[in-house]
This record gives sequence, C-alpha cells and structure tokens, in this order.
Amino acid sequence: MTHRQIGRSSGARGTIWIDGREMEISGDETIAQTTMRHGVRIDQPCGGRGTCGKCRVLLRDGGGPFETAIAPGLSMDEVAQGYRLACRTAAADGMRVALLREPDGGGRILEFGSGTFERIAPAVRESMAREAFGISDEGEILGVALDIGTTTLAASLLDLRNGALLCSASCANPQSAHGGDVISRISYAVEASSGLEILQREVVDATNALIERLAAKACLGTDRILHVVAAGNTTMEHCFRGVSPEPIGRAPFAPPFRRADRVSAGALGLKANPLAFVDLISNIAGHVGGDLVSGIYYSKMLEGDEISLLIDTGTNNEMALGNRHFLVVCSAAAGPALEGACIRDGMRATCGAIEHVAFEDGLLHCSVIGDCAPGGICGSGLVDLIAGMLRVGVLSSTGRIAAAEAVPGSLYAGHLAKAEGGREFRVAPRDGGFIAVTQKDVRETQLAKGAIATGLEMLLDRAGLRTTSIDRVLLAGAFGSYMDLENAIALGILPDLPREGIIPLGNAAGLGCAKALLHGDAFDIAEEIAAKAEHLELATSPAFQEKFLKNLEFKTCLS
Repeated sequence: MTHRQIGRSSGARGTIWIDGREMEISGDETIAQTTMRHGVRIDQPCGGRGTCGKCRVLLRDGGGPFETAIAPGLSMDEVAQGYRLACRTAAADGMRVALLREPDGGGRILEFGSGTFERIAPAVRESMAREAFGISDEGEILGVALDIGTTTLAASLLDLRNGALLCSASCANPQSAHGGDVISRISYAVEASSGLEILQREVVDATNALIERLAAKACLGTDRILHVVAAGNTTMEHCFRGVSPEPIGRAPFAPPFRRADRVSAGALGLKANPLAFVDLISNIAGHVGGDLVSGIYYSKMLEGDEISLLIDTGTNNEMALGNRHFLVVCSAAAGPALEGACIRDGMRATCGAIEHVAFEDGLLHCSVIGDCAPGGICGSGLVDLIAGMLRVGVLSSTGRIAAAEAVPGSLYAGHLAKAEGGREFRVAPRDGGFIAVTQKDVRETQLAKGAIATGLEMLLDRAGLRTTSIDRVLLAGAFGSYMDLENAIALGILPDLPREGIIPLGNAAGLGCAKALLHGDAFDIAEEIAAKAEHLELATSPAFQEKFLKNLEFKTCLS
C-alpha cells in the first residue's frame, strides 16, 4: 500500500513548524526532507522507504486526512491520534509537528578506552614533523584515530611523541538520516541531487565536531594534529573521500579504490593542521572494508598458529578466519535488526533502551540504559528476549510465537497477545501501550542470525575446517562487547565454543587506527593483509541460499 498525505498540490510552498521552529517548505517534499534541509535529522534506517516505521512524528495541526491507516509501526488508533511517518507524509503549509525522539541522538558507543600504545617508528617522525608543519616549540604533536561506522563515529586523540591516548569522543553518524545500511547510502549517493557531496559533508562535519571536542578536552589546538588515520567499511571510506560508491552496489561489487592515496587535511576540509596527513586503512572488497583490516591488524590474529575467528557484528556483518598461514574473509548482510532498526519497538543503545532481560519465575527483569523509563529495545536486549522466549516455550525453534491458549502451563502466557500482523510478546508498559517483540521482529532476527551463521559455515568450508578447529573468537564493536554470550550462542549468532576463548576486543577498528598512527609500517602491513585475504562473495555463491534457509531455524535445545 502507499502512504501519503492528501490535499496538497505538487510544487506547493509554505511554512511548517517542527517543535515550534519555523521551516520553509521547498517544492514537493516530505516532512523528513524539509527537516533535513534545515539541519534537523530524523532517524530513517530504511532510507525513507516507509518500511521501518522509525521516523514517527506527531501531527498536532494541519495536513488533512491520511490516505491509509496501515503503516509500519503505526496502528489505526495511532493514526487517528495524529501519528505519521515523516518520510511518507508531505509537508503542507501550516503544519505543526512534534518530533518523538531526539533527531541527532547517538547510541551507547564503544570508545577507545585509555592507556599508552607502543611507539614504534611513528608514521609522523617528530623531528621532521616540527619543521615541516611549522611547530617551533617542544610541546605535543598529535594524531587522530577515526572509526567511520555506518551508525556511529568514534575518534581518539593521541600524543605522537609517546603513544599516550589522551581522550576519545563519539557521535551518531549523521548519514543515518539517509538510511541505516550501506545500500541505502549508495542509493542516496547515486540518486539524490548532490547526494555524494551531502554524504561527504555530513561525515566530515561530524568528524570536525569530534576533533574540536577532543582538542577542547586535551586543552590543545587542532593545528597540532599532524596525522589522521581512519577506517570504515568500503562504502563509508569512499563517502569520506568523496568517491562515488556506485560500483559497490552492483555485481561484481568492485570498489573504485582499495587503498586510497594520502590526502592533506586541508584538501579534505578537516580541522587539523592543513598539511596534516590523512590516511585510510586498505579495503579488501566491496563489502569487506578497512574496518575489518584494521581489526585484523590490531588483534595480531595472523602472527601465530592459533586459528582465530574475528566477527564484527553490525548491519554488514564482516568476518575473518585465519592464522599466519591463511586468511579467509566474507561479509554477510545481517540487516539492522541487531542494532535496533527494523524492529517495531527497537532503538539504538541509548537512554531508555532495554539492554538486558532476565526471565525468572514468571517475571521479566529488565535492565534499562540510563536513569529513565524504558522506551524501546536495543540489540542486546532483543537477543536476551528471543533467547528467553525460546527457553520458556513461548517461541518455537522455527520462530513462531505461540498463542496464549497454546501454553496454558507457562508462567509467561500472560505476556502473549494478539496484534496487527500477528502475535507479540509484551515486555514493559509504555505510553498506554506496551513495548513488545512482534512476530515480524522475530523474523528479522532470524534473518540476521541466519546470515551470520551461514557466513561462518562457508568460511569454515572454504578452509576445510570445523567449528571445533577455532581456537579464539574475537568480537569487534559495541554489540560484541555488550551482548550476553550465552544467549547469543543459544540463538546461533556465535558458535558454541569454550567461553574463555570468546574475547571482546572493543573498538578494534579504531584501536587499529590508533596503532597505525605509531607504526611506520602499518599501512604496508594493512595492504599485505588485504592482499593475503581470500574473499568469499556470498551474494553470488550458489551454496549460500540453501545453507541460509537451513540456518534460519533456532536451536531446539537450550539450557
């Protein structure tokens, strides 16, 4: 079905008020497009396609009737109360709209930690740096390590004289307003007017804001920053450099560059010394980027005989399996479910998110981020909930939510209810209704789980190994650091291996960039890693679909 506002002619202009702020409407555009032109971003993980339901706003006045009452995340009652999807509602003169969430709110972001990195042959040599960059005193010379995530940006400031990590900062990636996954970003870059320029400006502006925060924390000037090292997935690196990612979106998914040429901060518009070096970690393939290479470099997984599996779980789940003798990599399109997107009551891991849930004697014990009432469920909470539903018998191994009358002996039958589009498992009250896991949410989680499990199976098949051959599982990123291991293993997101061998690395991509700032041979090593890697392109593999369908099912035996 289509969802649009009626009663507005094409090309109409006028004024709209968003949270009391007056904004001019330009041509025939939606509420979301109007707000973005005025610098107010509304979360649209689906890229404005009207499928995720995350851009809900409250229409307080104006706009006329809604064409249909059925839209993702909106019930008929909510539509009657004035709720709309900003990406599917035309901006009309005289509208007054209230935003339901902070538009620029970031999530719980895994920063770099603290400490000192070993300083070995720094890429920017101190004696040369002071003369070349016009620094006459003996004070600090600085470097910035930048992790360009699809959802978040994280940066760290280091003293290049001694390797000390001075401070770190993070923020939401403003490009999320154009979609929560790389395919949406590629589409925006190609199809929108000045799309690529907008994406580059947004990430550079956000990076500059982080750099200014870092410099203020350290009480130092940005002119002392002489080197920036960044890593991200292949699409993010291309957008950062202003190179069209269009070829990455279609077979054979070949990126325009694997190792980008060094550029100056001045040329890129970064707030650092204008002559500062800006380097990107080498990519491997269209959907296996410098972030995975940076994590491999930081983890030292290729320096010994132990077989390591590195998993960077996100919208584009990247995995590497190997040791000093071999390296096989792949990416599995897990979708944004594990980041809270495309889940009806999902949200990023920020204040109000249910991050952990325990099932005990008929009661649900929810852990909520921040000192506030629950407002939704983030990825780690979703994993706990679905694993718990499986354990107590209200969810089948095929992913079907049971009817309350079908589980009369269950202490949790009272949490089950009928809902539009299927059944739901209610978790906590919110705004006169309930935060719940729906049947569609379960299916989205199954798709993510199935993609991850299939990627691992195909890596092992290619290497001629079994799961038991893996000595260490290295978890990169925030999700890997905060999720409950037992529940992730129960769902099949992680392999069932000895728990002491499952090691969260934290922000491995950012830490690899920090290490690269201090090691003169880092970029050659990264290029060697990229060249050594055997890349499995799952999207074109004839075996993928069969294995994927098999891996959709949850395990039947849960302890």
